[in-house]
Amino acid sequence: MSLPSGTHLGTYRILAPLGAGGMGEVYRAHDERLGRDVAIKVLSGAFGSDGDRLRRFQQEARVLASLSHPNVVQIFEAGEHEGSPYLVMELLEGETLRERMRGKALPPKRAAELAREAAQGLAAAHERGILHRDLKPENLFLTREGRVKVLDFGLAKARSAPAGSRVETEAFTAALSEPGQVVGTSGYMSPEQVRGETTDARSDLFSLGVVLWEMVTGAKPFRGDSSIEVMHAILKEEPPDLPETLKVTPPLERILRSCLAKAPEGRFHSAHDLAFALDNLQESSSSATRNRPLPAPFRAWRVPAAGLAGALLVLGWVGLARARGWAPFQAAPQPVFRRLTYREGEILAARFLPDGKEVVVGGAWNGGAKRVSRITVSNREEKETDLEGHLVSVSASGLWAIATQIRRSYSFGFSGTLALGPIGDSRPREMFTDILCADLSLAGTLALVRNQGGLRNLECPPGKVIDTDVRGLTSLRFSTDGTRLAFCRGVGGNKRRVEVHDLRTGRTTRWSGDHKNLQGLAWRGDEVWFSAGDRIPDELFAVKAGGAERVVYRANGHIQLHDIGAGGEVLMSQGDWRAEVLAWSDDQPVPRVFERKDNFFLSDASGDGRWLVGNHIDPSGRTNVALFRTDGSPPVLLDEGGTCTLSPDGRWVVATVMARGPKFQLLPTGLGLSRNITVPGLEEANYARLLEDGKHLLVWGSEAGRPWRMFRADLEGAAPVALTPEGAALGADLPRLSPDGRRLIVEYKNAYRVARLDEPLSEPEPIQGLAPGEQVAGWTADARTLYVYLPGYPPLRISKLDPATGRRQAWKGFACEAKAEAQLDSVMVTPDGRHVAAQSFRNRGILFLVEGLR
Repeated sequence: MSLPSGTHLGTYRILAPLGAGGMGEVYRAHDERLGRDVAIKVLSGAFGSDGDRLRRFQQEARVLASLSHPNVVQIFEAGEHEGSPYLVMELLEGETLRERMRGKALPPKRAAELAREAAQGLAAAHERGILHRDLKPENLFLTREGRVKVLDFGLAKARSAPAGSRVETEAFTAALSEPGQVVGTSGYMSPEQVRGETTDARSDLFSLGVVLWEMVTGAKPFRGDSSIEVMHAILKEEPPDLPETLKVTPPLERILRSCLAKAPEGRFHSAHDLAFALDNLQESSSSATRNRPLPAPFRAWRVPAAGLAGALLVLGWVGLARARGWAPFQAAPQPVFRRLTYREGEILAARFLPDGKEVVVGGAWNGGAKRVSRITVSNREEKETDLEGHLVSVSASGLWAIATQIRRSYSFGFSGTLALGPIGDSRPREMFTDILCADLSLAGTLALVRNQGGLRNLECPPGKVIDTDVRGLTSLRFSTDGTRLAFCRGVGGNKRRVEVHDLRTGRTTRWSGDHKNLQGLAWRGDEVWFSAGDRIPDELFAVKAGGAERVVYRANGHIQLHDIGAGGEVLMSQGDWRAEVLAWSDDQPVPRVFERKDNFFLSDASGDGRWLVGNHIDPSGRTNVALFRTDGSPPVLLDEGGTCTLSPDGRWVVATVMARGPKFQLLPTGLGLSRNITVPGLEEANYARLLEDGKHLLVWGSEAGRPWRMFRADLEGAAPVALTPEGAALGADLPRLSPDGRRLIVEYKNAYRVARLDEPLSEPEPIQGLAPGEQVAGWTADARTLYVYLPGYPPLRISKLDPATGRRQAWKGFACEAKAEAQLDSVMVTPDGRHVAAQSFRNRGILFLVEGLR
C-alpha cells in the first residue's frame, strides 16, 4: 500500500515516504494531536494477506511496545488503515550503520562504543525474554546525536518472560519459527541459527560479534560466493587473523573471538557482560602484545615408547578427572555482572536494603539534582523517590542517613547536613551540620566525620571524638558486628590507606598499604574490601588484620565498591569520567575546548587570559603540571606535581610536590631552571601562590597538630607568618586573590568570606548576597566587586556581586555544546572581564550487582 502525502491515519498525517523494509513501507508523518513528527511503518498490501507475515508484524508491535530503552527504537501506537496494520514509532534522524560504514572500517574505539550501545539495547530486550535474531548493520541506526538504536524486531522471538517482567508471555507463545527452521540474514546468523536449532540470547551476541568485526575490519569474518558457502563458513571455519595494520588491542580481539565462538558456552554469558567488557575497554598504544599463534611443534623430537605410554596414561587420567569434575580440575568460577542502572549520570552511593531484595542508590541523573532511588534486584525496576540529597548509609534497624544542603569544598571534598529517618521517609530529620562522611551500624549506631574549626574529627557516637584530623577520608564503614570502624586515611600524594578503629579497645591500627584513589570500603566477614587505582585500570582488594592484601578482581576501567550483601553479592559501579577545559573571550564567543585523550583539571589562569595551568592525568595515573595557551597551541607538560598556580607575570608555575609535607616547586614557563621550596615550621601544605613581589608565597598549610590556615612564606626559608585565623580553608575553586593582593576569598566557619591580608589574623568578613552553592570566579580590576556563578549544567551565567552590600548585577551568559550530564565548574574570569575559563566535568556511572567474587 502506497500512501500519498496528506493521507490521515487516525490523528497522523502522512508527510513523505522514508523507505521500504522487508515487511512494509515507512513514512514520515505528523502527529496532529501532540504536534510532533513520527515514523509510521505500514504493512504492504501483498503482506497484509499473508497470515505468517502479519503475525510477524503484530509481534514486532508487541515486542517494541514492551521495551523502553534509549538504545531501542520506541513505539508509540499500533493501528489499522483500510485493512493494513501500521506501527507508529519515534522518528529517527541519522543513518544506518551500513550507511555510516560505506564498506570501510571504523576506528576500533568508535566501533567498540557503538557495539556497547547495541549490547545495552539487546540486554534490555533479553531481560524481557525477547531475542532479536536478525541483528545486522541495516538494523542498527545511528542518530544525529550519536546514539545507537536497535531496529526491526520483525524476526524477534520471545522466550518465557522472566518473573516480574511486564511482558504478557501468552502474547508470544506462537513463535514464528520452530527448531528446524532457518531464520535470519546470511552472514550474521549464529551457528545454531544456521543449523535450525533452538536459540537463546547468546545467538544475538554472535551476530553482534559479526557486526563488530565488520566495523573493525571493513569486511565480514565469514565469506563465500553464495549464501550456502557463507553458512558453511559460519559452521566450520574460524575468523581470519586480524591484520597488524588495524592496531586492534588484545582486549578488543579477545572480545571479538569470544563473541564468535562456535559453541554458545564459549561466548559471553549475557549482553550485560558484553556491554560491561566493551564499556571498560581501554585503547592500547601498541599492538605488540597481541597474542600470537603458537609455533608448530618440532617434528625432530622423538618420544620413547615407554615415555609415550606413560604420558598417555597421565593424560587419560587427567581427562577422566576433568570429565567427572574432580578438584583441582574444575574451572574457576567466573563472576557474573548484572547491570542495575541504565540512566546517564553520576552514581554517588549504593547500599543493599536490609531484606536484600532492594538496592537504594544515590545519584545525579541526566543533568538533574542529586536524588535517591530504589531498585528491585529481581527485575531491575527502578523507582525514584521524592528525596533530594546524597545517600550516606542504611541500617538493618530500618534507618537511612541522607546528606542535604551539600557544599563542595577543595579542602574537604563534599560536606553537608546529615539527616536521619526511617527508610522510605522523604523528609528525614536534619540533625548534624558540616558532616564529611558517616555510617550506620546494623543496629543503628552512628559514626561520622565532622569539620570542626578546620579539623576533621572521627566521632562515634556523635560528640565522642575517637580520632582527630582524619585527613583525606572518603569512606567509613562499620563491621558486621558493629565493634570496629574501617576508614581510609590520607597520607599525601593522592594516596590513602585502610585503618581500623576497635571500639572495644580504642586502638586504631593500619591494615593496608598506601594506594592511589582509594575509595569505597565494605566488610565481608573479617576482611575489608576496597577499590583503588594504583594502576590503570582499577582493582578490588581484600585485607584482614595482620594479613597480606590480595587482589579480588582486576577491572577494565575505573570502579568503586559500594556495598557487600549478606550472601556475598557485591555492589560496584563502573565510571567513565572525562574532564576538559573551555575558554571564552571577547574575540572567541564560541568556546575553545582543550580536549585530550586523558583528563585535564583547571587550577589557574593568567591575569591577561593568555595562559591556563592545571593538572593532566595520564593513562598510568601520573599527575603532571600542564600549561596551555588559550590561542589553541599544544599543551606543555612541565613536570609531575599537584595543585598549581601561575605567578602574576606568567613566568613561573608554583606546584605542590606529590608527597606529604610542605614542599613546592617553582617551574619556569619559558627558559630557566626549576627550584624546590620547603616551608619551615609547617607540617603540611597543599597550595601556594607567588605574590607580586616575587619573593614571597601565599601558602595554605598547617602547623603540627593545628588546623589549616593561610600563611605568607619567604622563598629564602624564613619562618612563615600566619595571615588568617585557624580554620580558614581553600574554597571550592581555590582562593581568589584580589588584583591588589590585599583581599582573599577563603572558606571560614562553613561559609565563603573575605580575608584581609593587610590586617593579619583579623576575622574574615562575610560576603553579603552570595546565594547558596554559588562560587567566586574572580575579582574585578578595582578589587571591589566579585564575579560569581552557580556551578552546574550549561549555559553558564555569571553575575557581579558587591561583597560589602550584596548588590548584584547580571553580567554575561556563556553557551557550549557540552553533553547534558557535563557540568561546568572551576570558572575563572580575568579582572578586565575579557576572558573566561571553566572546567567541564562529566561522570557517567553504571551500577552492577556482581556475584561470584571470592
